[in-house]
Amino acid sequence: MGVIFDLLSLTTSQRVQLLSVLCCAPDLVDLNPNFGPGSSSGFLHGNNWTKKDLTQKHIGDLQGLLRSWSRFKVEDRRTLELGLSRLASSILRKQGRFWLQDRILDTAIALEVMYELPASELSYRLQTRAGHLLAETTEARITIAEEVKQFYGLRSSIAHGKKRVDAKESADSGFALAQRTLRELLRRGSFPDWERLVMSSSNAPA
Repeated sequence: MGVIFDLLSLTTSQRVQLLSVLCCAPDLVDLNPNFGPGSSSGFLHGNNWTKKDLTQKHIGDLQGLLRSWSRFKVEDRRTLELGLSRLASSILRKQGRFWLQDRILDTAIALEVMYELPASELSYRLQTRAGHLLAETTEARITIAEEVKQFYGLRSSIAHGKKRVDAKESADSGFALAQRTLRELLRRGSFPDWERLVMSSSNAPA
C-alpha cells in the first residue's frame, strides 16, 4: 500500500494523505464495533495542505508505474522501494526551517540507493552511472554529470555543515534526476550491471 501512495505522490508531485478507511468485517464486530458494515475511520489534516485534482493523465501514469513495479525483479524491490520512499518524502518538504536542506538530503539518499552506490567516491560514481543510465551521447552524459556534481556539492555542504544552502533550482534539478532514474529503472525491470553499463558504449538494455 505504501508503494501505491508513494508512486501517486510522484505522479502528481503532491503529498498524499489518507483521509478515511472503510471497514467491513462482521465476524469481528463483537471485538470491535468499528468493524461493522459501513463503519469507517477518519483522519484529520491541517489547513496548510493544498488540494489537487486527480486527472486521467495522473491515473494513466500511475497505472503504468504500477505495472512496471509488478514486473520489477522481486529480489530488488525492497532496495528500490527505499529509494522511492525517500523520493516521495522529499515532496513533503514544503515548510520548516530546514525544508530545502531536508529535501536535498532525501533526494540524495534516493539517488544513492537507486544507483547502488558504495560508501566511497559517491559523487563520481553517481555522475558516471547516471550519465550512462539516462543518456546515450557523450554531450548529454556530460550535462547530467555536471547536474549531479552541482547537486552533490549542495548535499555535501549540508552533511558537513559548511555553509547555508539556498539553492531551490539545484534541489529541483536533483529531484528531476531522481525521478527520471526511478522511471528508467522501472522500465528496465531490474538494476543494471553498473560496471558493464558504464564500460559499454551503448545505453540499450542487455
